[in-house]
Amino acid sequence: MSTKKPIVIKKSRDFGKVMSDTFSLFFQNFKLFAKVFLKIVMPVLVLGSLGVLVVAFMASGFDPVNPDFDEFPMVPAIILGIIYVLFIFLFIYCFLKIMVVAYRFVKLKSEDAEYAVTEGDLLNDIGGETMAMLGKVFQYMALLIPIMVVFGGLQYLLINLIGPSGIILLFIALPILMYFTVATSLYMVVFFHERIGFIDSLKRSMELIKGKWWLTFALTMVISMIANSISSFIQYVPMIFVMIGAALLPEDGSGLSLFISVMGIFAVFIVVLTFVFYIINYIFQSIWYHSLVEDKEGTSIIDKINQIGEDNGEVQFS
Repeated sequence: MSTKKPIVIKKSRDFGKVMSDTFSLFFQNFKLFAKVFLKIVMPVLVLGSLGVLVVAFMASGFDPVNPDFDEFPMVPAIILGIIYVLFIFLFIYCFLKIMVVAYRFVKLKSEDAEYAVTEGDLLNDIGGETMAMLGKVFQYMALLIPIMVVFGGLQYLLINLIGPSGIILLFIALPILMYFTVATSLYMVVFFHERIGFIDSLKRSMELIKGKWWLTFALTMVISMIANSISSFIQYVPMIFVMIGAALLPEDGSGLSLFISVMGIFAVFIVVLTFVFYIINYIFQSIWYHSLVEDKEGTSIIDKINQIGEDNGEVQFS
């Protein structure tokens, strides 16, 4: 039986408590997250490894000293391009699955801090929720991209009309864009928990973050940097082996195909698997969402009062 004190999700937190609970929740349940993560990214690993093998095939017989690009195999190159495009789309889809897993986990813990979450709880019927999240991502992109294109066009016109001083628009646009992205940074977790429309999710995120913008910005930056640093540090391991191996290869290129196969697949596995640490970001978003809701609305207190009312047969609050 675990002696770890359960982390209560539905409560207001300061900077230090958000940091502490985010990393505690992740590392206390790392084994569960790792298992679920591996099941989700397995297709990405397989496809990435296939791409490496295609590159290795193309490298067989290739002379790095006197390369002949006219004889470069076109069919494998086309196949590699297709694999690359599929890899990118599959990688994004799997990342959204990981987001749903993290949101589900925190939601279950918010309902019962002592509940032992299982792999089934996190993976059952995950496809539908992931596609819904994908739709929200496309909607957000459809909102931001035209705005960025308009600003870019205006910037170009101003520079051509009044010269380098036209760059002032950039210094006006960037703070506005930064403010908007931070203020709406919780729209995905808002949609997940409250199941409201896209615009309403954006408004709800801005409403929750109002008055907490700088704290949200600071938490997002610090937690993202820590998660990215852990991931990047581990990713350096295969890079070191690749550089050492490349330095030891014969000048005539013999063994190049085998080297690419072994080291390439090793690198793909290490790099992809380190993205498990990005779950930290999604746990933070969920914890911060609940913290802001409690800070502004105190819903857990109302729930407790309602529960007492149910037990005593009294009128409930809403």
